[in-house]
Amino acid sequence: MKDVKWMAHIELLSPLHIGTGTSLLEGVDWIQRDGYAYVADQNALLEAVFDRAGEEGRSDAMIARAIAGMTLNDLVDAGYLTKADFTEESPLFRYRLKGDPAMNQMSEQIKDVYGRPYLPGSSLKGALRTVLAVGGATVRKLRFDRIGRSRSWAAQPVERELFGRNPNYDLLRALQVSDSGPLSPEHLGLERVNIYPTAGQRTRYGRQRGLDLDVETLRRGAILQAPIKIEGYLFSGQAARELKFGERKKWLLSLPRWGRWMAGQRIADEIEFFQRRGDGQVVLGFYGRLAQTWDGLGENEFLLQVGWGTGWLSKTFGKMLQGDAQAFERMVRDYRLTMERGRQPGDPFPRSRHLVRRGEHPAVPLGWMKVTLQRRE
Repeated sequence: MKDVKWMAHIELLSPLHIGTGTSLLEGVDWIQRDGYAYVADQNALLEAVFDRAGEEGRSDAMIARAIAGMTLNDLVDAGYLTKADFTEESPLFRYRLKGDPAMNQMSEQIKDVYGRPYLPGSSLKGALRTVLAVGGATVRKLRFDRIGRSRSWAAQPVERELFGRNPNYDLLRALQVSDSGPLSPEHLGLERVNIYPTAGQRTRYGRQRGLDLDVETLRRGAILQAPIKIEGYLFSGQAARELKFGERKKWLLSLPRWGRWMAGQRIADEIEFFQRRGDGQVVLGFYGRLAQTWDGLGENEFLLQVGWGTGWLSKTFGKMLQGDAQAFERMVRDYRLTMERGRQPGDPFPRSRHLVRRGEHPAVPLGWMKVTLQRRE
């Protein structure tokens, strides 16, 4: 079998957050001014402060003692940062994000060494692995009564049956997914993400509000490209005899079709979820438009949800686990999947979603993208 090479053309249909695990702190990493959060270039800013303080005749040692422990707001108050520094082109800040953070910290979006955001191949491949797992389990009509005892490795027996007995024999060895090309920081946004709904959090009007988190994102409408390759040599000769991937090479070629099927199921489930809630109309509108996009997909196109905040349903076998309500409820209890009390078999799971807030309304889920696979030489 020859290599199969695709270029994945990716259009973000909702904000995407792939985090670094780092929280950017107000006053240390960023400062709020005139409707923007300015993220500091620490080296450039420190150099500018020393230059400006040095013009007053102070030695470097005196300056270091004076600014030790100062926040960015303190530097403004001391006159080391001025209004003229807070512009889009300012060399003292790496970029600025439009918006007013709700908290004093924000989750950082992954970027390359030059500060340019991108989509890691590992994040994209993880989402594709879920598509292949759900599709493969459907083809093989797998049962889920033989799963591991560990919460972290519960699906391992099923995954071994689908993909191979260990990493050396894993079917996903044949699927190479590269990082996307980088984008300029202009594509970064600041979003207030709501954990919806969260019990005990209510507005003054008595409605559940949920918890808010501030995250950097790649904005809706951003266009990315990522190379994908199926390694043909693993399906021929000695490698084929040893790995025994066999007909599973068709699974990899079925990615667009299986991706469309899985996305269609997810969209239908989310529409049903928000139809049951009186405050979910804005989100319903998003999923209605997403359903229209899904209807118009071509043969090599599919929808995919990637990244942080996409939830349990996007990263597991999801609804396939819930066919037997009694067995699923035991799974929820045994693996401590929720702290919710008084659950009964057949109750919805999960009950919450991560949604971008628009004003007072939960409005948009995270990480939805349209993927078009174009053959390349």
